[in-house]
Amino acid sequence: MGRRVFRTCQALFASVPQALRARVVFFAGAVFFVTAAAFLVAVLLVVLTVAVFFVVDLAAAVFLAAVLRGAFTDAASLMRSASRISRRNLPVWLVGTPATSSGVPSATTRPPPAPPSGPCRRPSPRS
Repeated sequence: MGRRVFRTCQALFASVPQALRARVVFFAGAVFFVTAAAFLVAVLLVVLTVAVFFVVDLAAAVFLAAVLRGAFTDAASLMRSASRISRRNLPVWLVGTPATSSGVPSATTRPPPAPPSGPCRRPSPRS
């Protein structure tokens, strides 16, 4: 059966003119190489995209670190000066509480609490 199919294909191929056979072989090879080249270009584009992503990510991380250090401001940065001062001298920041004043006493918003009710008992000097 295999020889019969081979001879049939050989007979069909022999009946095709030589120039047409050469063109078919040429275009089949061209399709093979174009497909491989397209795959290679796609892989290179993916690699380039990933590389650009990592470069941009690294640049953003470096920029964010510089901003947190206070590199783009004229004010002294807490992170820069923290190594020179002790931790207990650092300012206290309460999360979610806006600053109303900086270093000066501010007016109270409520009066002090009332003293407890009842008689005032003073200790006697004899006890």
